[in-house]
Amino acid sequence: MGIPEDTAEHLAELGNMGLTKATWSNYRTAERMLERCRRDTGERMELPLKQEQVLLFIDWLSRKRKAKHGTICSYLAGIRQLQIARGMGEGKIRSDLVNLVLAGKRNKDVQEKKKGRKGRLPVTKAVMKLIKATLRKSSMSLERKRLVWAVCCLTFAGAFRIHEILAREERRFDPKWTLLNRDLKVVQDKEGKATMLVTVKWPKEDKVGKEIEVEVLESRTETCPVRAWRKWQQCTGRRKPDQPAFRLEDGRAFTGRKFNTILKRLLEDHIDYSQGSISAHSFRSGVTTELGRKGCTDEQLKEVGRWSSRAYEHYLKLPRTTRKSVARKIRRL
Repeated sequence: MGIPEDTAEHLAELGNMGLTKATWSNYRTAERMLERCRRDTGERMELPLKQEQVLLFIDWLSRKRKAKHGTICSYLAGIRQLQIARGMGEGKIRSDLVNLVLAGKRNKDVQEKKKGRKGRLPVTKAVMKLIKATLRKSSMSLERKRLVWAVCCLTFAGAFRIHEILAREERRFDPKWTLLNRDLKVVQDKEGKATMLVTVKWPKEDKVGKEIEVEVLESRTETCPVRAWRKWQQCTGRRKPDQPAFRLEDGRAFTGRKFNTILKRLLEDHIDYSQGSISAHSFRSGVTTELGRKGCTDEQLKEVGRWSSRAYEHYLKLPRTTRKSVARKIRRL
């Protein structure tokens, strides 16, 4: 581009950091997919691609690879980036005709998803009792049972998104995103009432990425999150502050996927999954369903579930009398 060499090196470094490792990996996969398309179709797929080649690539990805709209767009972005990296310019990857075809592919994917979609059932008090009953009869170890029940109770009482408290992967984790032992505390007030303080990393409702501390009050019921957590802690060894808060017996992190697998195994003989499914996200809708039945206002429900963009600020600033009122409603569930 005719710019100074040191400037070019600095800009190149910034540009490379503008994309995540996962994105670069997708771009490399796009190149491999293009080569497979060339072998399968016998068509020339030389860079830079022309409109006809792009359309052939989309057809092959959609029909042969069963790729969805988002995946196809990611591959096309990879091809575009590949052309730029090889000094060919970005070219006309996304022509008007290509965009029209992609829009149709997106609409078709949505229609197909709706056809097979099953509604999500809320985890109500009755479902919580069912989970506890099936856990008791389960062949899982006592520590695993208490771990699962502790996650159920905390997710239910706090209306958490599952990956706000569980890791995404078993063998590795990012401390910036994962709830660690140091991020979960139980404190007691002068009256002897316990409160769990859960530090949520990068909450969905906060686009800036500011951590928030969510208070979950002790309910002293059979679904009390404090009691369930303490019972699980009795089965575990010493907790390291910088390790995931919820871990399996062998030290691997307890993931949302593993939790969903266990839930389905526990409930599949009791819930008709053809009519609706129960997953980790069902707890989030379940507690609000129950609280709504108990007369909580819309504003209180939003605050408990942090559903509006800045709702958590109001939740944290609720006077203690209001938080006790909500806790009493949970206690009576």
